[in-house]
Amino acid sequence: MSSNSHFGLYARRHFLVGLAASRRGGVLQQGFTLMELLTVVVIMGILAAIATPTILNQQSRARVIAANATALQSAQSCAALQVTGQESSFAANIDPNLDPASTCGAAGTAYTFTTKFGSSLTNEAVATLSASGVAKITTCAQASGATLKATAVAPKCEY
Repeated sequence: MSSNSHFGLYARRHFLVGLAASRRGGVLQQGFTLMELLTVVVIMGILAAIATPTILNQQSRARVIAANATALQSAQSCAALQVTGQESSFAANIDPNLDPASTCGAAGTAYTFTTKFGSSLTNEAVATLSASGVAKITTCAQASGATLKATAVAPKCEY
């Protein structure tokens, strides 16, 4: 019985010592100090400064990829329509970035499909459908960080 009472006294003493150690001037300390908060704000600012250019670069790359894909898909859809004899149903207004002058005619004639993108719509991707029905990108859209692979037969854009 005495061991249980000793254990109870030790437990109470430990609790009271811990409580007294956590008090300063009779008031419990709660929250964060100003330095801790400033440190967190500075770290968040540094992370935001690092992440912003990366996010903007990814958006630019996505626009380039979309322009290249739209040009190539237009040429491929024209080739498919030529095979079935439905080239007259090709609509250049499927994508607003596709040049409205892009047309699809009868098989055996080469056609070009141009897409423009960007705020000024000056950068463009060009895909060509050859007379033999082969569709390929002949001019890749370019953006910052994009390089044109010169050794490829059909130019490929690498990022």
